[in-house]
Amino acid sequence: RSRSVKIPIIRPKSETTTAPTPWLVIFSAASPIVSDGSTVRTLEVITSPRVGMRTSSAVPCRQATAQPRRVDESGTPYEVDVEDHAFAMFELEWGVLAQISSSWASRVKRDDLLQIQVDGTLGSAVAGLHRCFVQPLIATPRPFFSPEQPQQMNFDEQWQEVPDVLPFENGYRAGWELFLRHVAEDAPFSAPLLEGAKSVQLAEACYQSDRERRWVELEPLSL
Repeated sequence: RSRSVKIPIIRPKSETTTAPTPWLVIFSAASPIVSDGSTVRTLEVITSPRVGMRTSSAVPCRQATAQPRRVDESGTPYEVDVEDHAFAMFELEWGVLAQISSSWASRVKRDDLLQIQVDGTLGSAVAGLHRCFVQPLIATPRPFFSPEQPQQMNFDEQWQEVPDVLPFENGYRAGWELFLRHVAEDAPFSAPLLEGAKSVQLAEACYQSDRERRWVELEPLSL
């Protein structure tokens, strides 16, 4: 599976914000890639309370089955009856647009299977499953495009890796521990029933957008 996310965050210079610094916990799932896979799951990550962008108000989505016939673990061919790649945009709070592409049918040419890029006026961050790189505004180069000669800059070398300050934690285990503490001790849990309902609503909106080839608005949900 291949996933790529781009989130431009651009604010006027005069605007101040108290939004928290992005802190990403990555979860993954199996096909179909829209409803039970990367598209909705990845948006759950970037709109989690720890990141701070919690509202998705509208979405356009296109999905398809690029590989209609596959082979299972025993070597038996089978017909694929779900989508294996999807492309979507999500309108978040502050007017932020998130672009997500998820695919079981593409080859990887980057550092990891999943990549999340956040671009802002003061810098950018690119995170994979285990590593994160940043480029602050003051260190941002000015590339020159020339149709007559190859690019002279090595863009990878212009990013700084964020050091590990905490031990690595398995995301699946962390999620289960939070859920079990919530059940046994009534500890806080960041994904209650309403958040699950929002995920279902989002997946249904993605499929509706694909069928009707248009933006689909998401109405606020409440219990």
